[in-house]
Amino acid sequence: MLPASRTTAFRMFGFAALVLIATPQAAGAEGALAYSEDASDGYSHGMYVNYATTEEAKAVALETCRKITNSAKLKAGCEIVATFSGQCVALFVGDNAAAWAVASTVESAS
Repeated sequence: MLPASRTTAFRMFGFAALVLIATPQAAGAEGALAYSEDASDGYSHGMYVNYATTEEAKAVALETCRKITNSAKLKAGCEIVATFSGQCVALFVGDNAAAWAVASTVESAS
C-alpha cells in the first residue's frame, strides 16, 4: 500500500497487473485520477491525493499524465476520470484493460 502523502504516477507497457491504493489523511484529502490509453502507445496516468482543493488535485493529475509520456496521442488523451474527497482509490492496469475504484475503505476500493 502506498502512503497517502506520496504522489503516484506510472506509465505502463504490457504489464500484467498493477494495483495502486491511496488512502487519504484528515487534512487536504482532495484527490484526482487522470488517465489516457492508446492501443499502440500504451497507458499514461497520474493520481494525486491530499490536496487542499479538487481543482488543484485535478490540475496536478492532468499535468503528470501528460508529462510522463512522450506520446502525443497519450498527452492529448489525458483526462480526469475520477475525483475523490476523503476516500481511497485503487487503480488496475493490465495488458488489455484498466479499471479504477473510489470507496470509503481500502478493502472496498480494491
